[in-house]
Amino acid sequence: MPKWPEETLWLAPPENGHALLQIETAGFKWVDCVNGSDDNDGATRETAYKTFAKAHATMNYGTIFVCPGVYSNEVHESDAGKCRFAFTSGYTRAIAVEGPEKTIILGAPDPEAEADKDGCGPNAVRCVYGTANFSMQGFTLTGGYTGAAGGTVTVPNVSGCGGAAYGTGTSIFRDCIITNNHARRAAAVYGTPKCYATLYNCRISGNRTALNDDGAVRGRRLV
Repeated sequence: MPKWPEETLWLAPPENGHALLQIETAGFKWVDCVNGSDDNDGATRETAYKTFAKAHATMNYGTIFVCPGVYSNEVHESDAGKCRFAFTSGYTRAIAVEGPEKTIILGAPDPEAEADKDGCGPNAVRCVYGTANFSMQGFTLTGGYTGAAGGTVTVPNVSGCGGAAYGTGTSIFRDCIITNNHARRAAAVYGTPKCYATLYNCRISGNRTALNDDGAVRGRRLV
């Protein structure tokens, strides 16, 4: 009989028919916006960090396990605008341990947006931004907004692309709900032309783009 590592986590997504995930958890980090604290060590669910930024800052490669809650308090600045979760180094995998119905990343409109910009503006907050390679599983990404500038189809303005997520590296989304996001271009997910943005078994609905020559997702692959 095979012997599994002592520190092993088995994850079963909530819907029937999904495969179990077996992940060795030694050295990985936990985040819990409800019960966590950034004064903790992040090594277990009971000693989880409060913010995703704290967990990400402690690792260059690995997995961050995210506990249920509405993640709406973090704001990170980038060259593409503001965001809740930022993937900026190495390769990080974020897994919502109890699935998208219970784990929500909530963006925000610009409170001073011009009337014809649909909430988009310099103070808007998208859900996720990545300059490094990353993957996400089991999240709801909702309420994300971008900057007001859209550019053109061939030369887009990065601040106005991807209300839920914008990535310049390879990005993977699995079993996510992506809904009610707003952008000038690619209202849900935007992956730059030279990088893959891949969505597996994701539910995409109710996202709104202000420019008629673009849609909800711009990437390389939908599965």
